[in-house]
Parts: sequence; C-alpha cells; structure tokens
Amino acid sequence: MLTWNASDYGDIKLMIPRSQDVFRPSIALLNTMGERDLFKEDDAPVRVHPDGGVSWFPGSIFHTACKLDLTHYPFDEQTCKLDVGRLCVLVV
Repeated sequence: MLTWNASDYGDIKLMIPRSQDVFRPSIALLNTMGERDLFKEDDAPVRVHPDGGVSWFPGSIFHTACKLDLTHYPFDEQTCKLDVGRLCVLVV
C-alpha cells in the first residue's frame, strides 16, 4: 500500500514520513534482563521507497546476559546470542 510511480509524482523517489504514521512492528528481546519491547518509544526516521520498501533503523541499548569464557583473554572471541522476536498483543 506504500507504492507509487515516481514519475507520476515529480520523480519523488523517497518519502520520510513521521515514524508514528507508519506501522512498525513491536520487536522484543526474548533473553533480556530489562524491558522486553526494544523500540516502543523510538522516533528513528522511516524511509519509504516507491517500490514499497521501508527502511527503519532504530537504536537501543540491550540489557542482556551472556556467558563468557575468559580462558584466552585478551586473545579470545566471544559470541553473545540475542533472541529477538515479535511482541504479540492479545486484544480481547
């Protein structure tokens, strides 16, 4: 529903609407030690392209815990898995 023919509209190839005016999914960090809804108050810009593609680059600080192996510190590499999913809302 966010598509248009750019040549019909003065060759406009990008729209930047208010982020509140575009659906943004509720994304949750599942293995969190803090707030689950990562971007609930985020006002990061949303970019809409003529083909309907939407770019959204929110930022946040993730409060999570990871198991660390410091045996070879400082010559080690650590991987911390973030389990991210869609926050579902049940409406009754």
